[in-house]
Amino acid sequence: MTTITAQIKEEFSQIVNDTQEYTLPELKTILGDIFKIKNGGKVAAKKEKKPVIIAVADPASGDDEPAKKVKGRPSKAKVVAKADDKPKRAPSAYNIYFKEQYPIIKEANPGMKAKEILLLVAAEWSANKVAMNAPVDPEV
Repeated sequence: MTTITAQIKEEFSQIVNDTQEYTLPELKTILGDIFKIKNGGKVAAKKEKKPVIIAVADPASGDDEPAKKVKGRPSKAKVVAKADDKPKRAPSAYNIYFKEQYPIIKEANPGMKAKEILLLVAAEWSANKVAMNAPVDPEV
């Protein structure tokens, strides 16, 4: 006695011609049609997904034990920040400049959108950066 899977596999190998190229959708259609015929028109029952428990450390609680979160389907592994062993990196000159200039420009232009302010600060940074890096004439 052969299983339905073995019968589907056998018929699929008989129908598909090895000398002909098929696209993935064509192969899916052929296999799907064979499956429906062999299975009596029944659609395969979907397997019930079991919830996955992902342990994530909760730095706010101060506990060493991770808090558990239940997810229906795990996605790509999330990177969990480890304890603050490393000191924060110092902000760049642009970050400092942006932090100083953003409120000034926002106050001067209350109707301006955040994106426009960001572009304006970036343009000013570029202009100032070019002016600071310009060669200095020693004779002046």
